[in-house]
Parts: sequence; C-alpha cells; structure tokens
Amino acid sequence: MNSARPWPDLSAPSGLAPSLTPAEAIRLHQLQQALLQALADSDRAALRQAQGNVLQAAYHRASTGSPEAVLSPRLRSALRDLAWRMCALRLHRASTPV
Repeated sequence: MNSARPWPDLSAPSGLAPSLTPAEAIRLHQLQQALLQALADSDRAALRQAQGNVLQAAYHRASTGSPEAVLSPRLRSALRDLAWRMCALRLHRASTPV
C-alpha cells in the first residue's frame, strides 16, 4: 500500500499484466480511474457505480455477435483481476458527533 494514498494499489503486479491492445488498456484504465476517483472524493454512490461497471465489464456475456462486444481473454482476465482487487475498497463511515 502506498503511504501517499489510503487505498490499495489497483495496478496489476509487474510481470503478470497481460499484453492488452491500446483500446483494451484504455478501457481498463478508465474503469480503474473511476474507482480511484470515487475513493478520492469519498463518494459512496460513485464507488458503487464504478464497482458495478467493473463487474459488468468483467462478467457480462455479450448478447450481440458484434466484435466490439466480445472481450478478448486477456482483457477479461485483467477485468476479473481488477474486480478481485476492488473487493477490499470500502469508504469509512463518517463518525457522527454525539
């Protein structure tokens, strides 16, 4: 965990990151940044939405036969890895004064 940020590092361990196409890397990066932005803003609704987006991207079966809807095995693996890493992301409840 990085001391500058109070949340875990969501990046893939070096050497284990699959080689993604530039478009796949951008998609993964956008989902990761949405998670980190929600954490930085302490926005519960945005965090839940970002987590839902990651889960949907990782586990949703394409209902259409279009090539854009079908995920490569590398991207699906990276998204599932991000989904597991984000499981620990929780915002602390604000303490209410008595």
